[in-house]
Formats: sequence, C-alpha cells, structure tokens
Amino acid sequence: MPEELSNTNDWSRVRDRLIEQLDSYDSISRDEEEITVDARANQETWKDMMRLQEEGVYSDTFTAIHEPVIMLHDGYDSHPGHMVQASLEPHLLQLKCCEWKCCGYYRWLEKAAHGEFSVAMCEWLVRQFAKSS
Repeated sequence: MPEELSNTNDWSRVRDRLIEQLDSYDSISRDEEEITVDARANQETWKDMMRLQEEGVYSDTFTAIHEPVIMLHDGYDSHPGHMVQASLEPHLLQLKCCEWKCCGYYRWLEKAAHGEFSVAMCEWLVRQFAKSS
C-alpha cells in the first residue's frame, strides 16, 4: 500500500479506514466523511504515550482523579474491557464499567450498542450532574 500512496497522510487515512473496518463488529451504515490525518502528529503522540506508559506516568497520574469515571467498552476489541478495567481500577477508585459483547470499537456506530451507548452515557452524566447540584 505505501507504494500506491506517496503522501504519508493519505496512507495513514487509508490505513485508518481499514482498521475501522477490522475493529467493527456490525456497524450501522453511514455516509463516509473525509478524514483529515496528520500522520506525523499521530506518530509523535503515540510515541510519547508509550514513553509515559513505560515510565508509569500515564497510569499513576490517574490517582489524582477523584471524580466518578465511566468506561463504556466493547466486547469485540483487541484491548479487552476486563483487562483495561483491571489496569484502571487501582488508579480510579470510582470507576464504573459497562460493556457490550457484540459490539466493535466504535460503540456509537454499532448496531448492538448505538442507542444503548447514548442512553448509558446520558443517564450517567445526568446522575453525576444531579449529585453535584
């Protein structure tokens, strides 16, 4: 594929579209929108993220979060929800998790979770707002 696309951003856009298809379980049909990609920024950000994880900065800084956090996860993912949850629980004491089994990475675009995802997020936000009022 790189030989076919001379521009790194174009190559990244095509790669991202392919990954989106692989990470989907049963997504809703939608109009394809043009995605702007900055491949260099993406690579630099990912490299920095990996460094922060290796140094323990990434997860340790979560201990400063004392507010409730919700993780809305999919069951069809290369990053299994239970593993992500287990890695976050020691740092986020008020973590609540919700997972949809037959659902890909983009929960808001999946048939199995499209409506439920929005409802779960909205209901959780309303409860948090009511608690703080």
